[in-house]
Amino acid sequence: MRYVIVGGGDIGRSIADSLKEDYIIVEKDEKVYEDLIKRGYKALLGDATDEDFMKKLQLKGAKVILATNDDETNLKIAEIARKLGAEEVVARVEDGSKIEEYAKAKIKAIACDKIVAAELMHELSEGRKRYFEIVVSKRNFAGKRLSEINIGEGCTVVVVFRGGLAYKPNPDFKLEEGDKLGIICGEEIKATKKPFEEILVVVTDSKQRENVFTEARMFAERFDAELIYLYKSHGSIMCSLNADEIEDMSVNEAFELIKAFEGRVDLMITNIPKSRKELVFLERFPVLLAKGKEDYKNSLVVVNTSKPEKLLNYASAISNFFGETKVIFLNQEQLKASSSIMESPKMKISLASHNPLVEVISEVKKDYDLVILSAKNDVGNLSENILWKIITKTSSSVMVIE
Repeated sequence: MRYVIVGGGDIGRSIADSLKEDYIIVEKDEKVYEDLIKRGYKALLGDATDEDFMKKLQLKGAKVILATNDDETNLKIAEIARKLGAEEVVARVEDGSKIEEYAKAKIKAIACDKIVAAELMHELSEGRKRYFEIVVSKRNFAGKRLSEINIGEGCTVVVVFRGGLAYKPNPDFKLEEGDKLGIICGEEIKATKKPFEEILVVVTDSKQRENVFTEARMFAERFDAELIYLYKSHGSIMCSLNADEIEDMSVNEAFELIKAFEGRVDLMITNIPKSRKELVFLERFPVLLAKGKEDYKNSLVVVNTSKPEKLLNYASAISNFFGETKVIFLNQEQLKASSSIMESPKMKISLASHNPLVEVISEVKKDYDLVILSAKNDVGNLSENILWKIITKTSSSVMVIE
């Protein structure tokens, strides 16, 4: 089959690189066209929105791949390609709200693939903030002096905003509710106070959409995080910085795309799965299984791993930005090795004294807003069946740290 690729940018070149069959790239920008020729690509200089030009390509039976970054241009070219006998028209969708127009035009829409995922992450990383602001509230620092708060290693308060005025920070400055702290941080903040900068939001069950979106918006607000949505709409898998109409989607449909975000996002927020098989991604990301909580007034951390450092770092971050957090260690060795990690004054520590399994079951029945535990699960004799019941049978949202 002949392939006609419209657009010679990064996406068009990547598609050409992956094709073993005959292809030609159509590019209207002369400089881009000349660069394609220098790189060894087969290309033609011309405007794909010009029907007379497109007739020269003899599109009958060809597959046309639209790799432009403009939906209106895609739709116009697709109409011409169909008219000239193209066997199939495939397009990358820029705006998720246009997906229905693509469907009506009988265009196969690729709204999300590994390349698009990488582009999204690049876009976010380019704009990542090293400076950010925190609003002081009763939940975090109200009533404390600057010398008494811990905002993370490598971070500095550079200004305090109050009542429209900017104050130079000093150790004795007493914070009030409504103050805004201007903070500059290095990468070290990710380990303690700001571990969530990019969050992947995945909806597989459309009925649980609001539960997922509610907690995703809460994380975005508290941690000044960026949200990337992965969902199905009008039969196509979408990934974008917002989400509109959502359909049910199987984990298998999205698994390869979810893997494309591995190492690129800090947290995945998704709905409660229908079966254990849908938990295949738990070893790839920290995952929040959301039940629609608007706040975490109380949280429970079950230290069910022999290497609890990462689990406790996340727990510290949650504790700093939300309410009281109870931490249950399941053996004495864990507690001794982890004492230096737990820096939040709102973390209350306890040690399982008799049967860890019984104590954990008893504790999770107390309806915490959030339960945090480890996917490693090598301490405490908590079976997979117990973990599944915590996820599905309690009212708590559950965060699983890989």
